[in-house]
Amino acid sequence: MKFDNFALSKKYAKAFLHVFYPEKATAPIKKYRDLLHFFKTHPGIIGLIAGCPCPHPCYNLLEEFLIKKFDLTSAEQRLIHRLLLDRKIILLPAIFEHIITAEHERSGEILCTIELSHEVSEEWKQRAIRLFEDMTTKKIIPILRIEPKLICGLRMYSPTLMYEKSLKKSLSTAENLAKYKGGL
Repeated sequence: MKFDNFALSKKYAKAFLHVFYPEKATAPIKKYRDLLHFFKTHPGIIGLIAGCPCPHPCYNLLEEFLIKKFDLTSAEQRLIHRLLLDRKIILLPAIFEHIITAEHERSGEILCTIELSHEVSEEWKQRAIRLFEDMTTKKIIPILRIEPKLICGLRMYSPTLMYEKSLKKSLSTAENLAKYKGGL
C-alpha cells in the first residue's frame, strides 16, 4: 500500500474510533477480524467495486451485503457509506486493520504472531509469550503457528517488532558474512 493511503486509512480509523467508540475495548473487534479475513480470502471484491463503471448499484449491493453478512452496526454502515461516497472504498480493509491495532493499543495489548519450528509443550508456548511480553511491556494476544522452515527455532512478530532465534537465521547470517564480508 502506498504511504499516503496508509496515512489516510489511519486517519479514517482514528476518526472512526474517536466518534463512535471513544471508550477503550468497546469496538466489536471480532466482527472486524471476520471482515478482514473475508477481504483477505476474496481480495478482488474491493477492487471490483472501486472500479465499477456504474458505481451506485454496486455500492448499494456491497453495503447491504457487508452489513448483513457481518452484522455490522450503523457506525460501520456510516463508515462504509462515507468511503463509498468519497470513492475511497479501497481503503476499507486497511482502516479496519488500523482500528483493530488501535483498539489493542488502547487496551495495553499487542497482537503477536508466534511461529515455532515444531509443536512444543504448553509450558514452552507460555515462555515464548512471556518473552515477548517482557520485550514489549504489553499484554500479548498470541497467534501461534507451526513453521517447519525455521529449523529449530522461534520467530515472534507484531506490527512494530520482530524477534527471531533459529538455526535458519544463524545459517543465513553466516552465509551472508561469507559472501559479502569475505569470511566468518
